Amino acid sequence: MKLNAIRDFLAVAERGSLRAAARQVGGSQPAMSRSIQELERELGVALFQRTAGGVRLTTMGEVFLLRASTVRDELRRAQEEIDQLRGETHGH
Repeated sequence: MKLNAIRDFLAVAERGSLRAAARQVGGSQPAMSRSIQELERELGVALFQRTAGGVRLTTMGEVFLLRASTVRDELRRAQEEIDQLRGETHGH
């Protein structure tokens, strides 16, 4: 599983739209759609229900959201710790 796929999943979950998520991460809507489809294929489940107004998380998507959010938070903490050890920041 690629970190970009997790980033894309989180952006779509937060924005409720592939187009808005693509704008957030600086990509295109087709690329975002492919990323989500690849992630769903890898997991073997649908993470989003597509609707006329955007997307909604499925039950499996809600479960994945909890874990994906944890991954993002842990990576952010790791980056902060490394920055602190290099003397670039002084904590939050």
